[in-house]
Amino acid sequence: MGGACPALRRGYACVSVAVDIAWYNLAMLTQYLEAAMRLAQYEYLTEDGVYYGEIPPLAGVWATGKTLEDCQQELREVLEEWVALRQQWGQSLPPVEGISLTQVV
Repeated sequence: MGGACPALRRGYACVSVAVDIAWYNLAMLTQYLEAAMRLAQYEYLTEDGVYYGEIPPLAGVWATGKTLEDCQQELREVLEEWVALRQQWGQSLPPVEGISLTQVV
């Protein structure tokens, strides 16, 4: 037994290291999303009969819904897609409430 991973030489699998990193990334991503949602602002658009929500520090993250709950759910989905696209395109994510995903995502 050999290889780059010292744990292999001791008979342990190195997969656990990758799993730990993945869980850390997931936890940080969840914290980032929750922090961003705390910054969300909502208003009822009387003329359109819908709720409008946005996260002002995150340009382009906005949604509408017939109810406030629908708007909140749609805004969360838009936020998740926004984060995924920025990561895919190699664009940085602005820190939210001191949480930075620069090295994590």
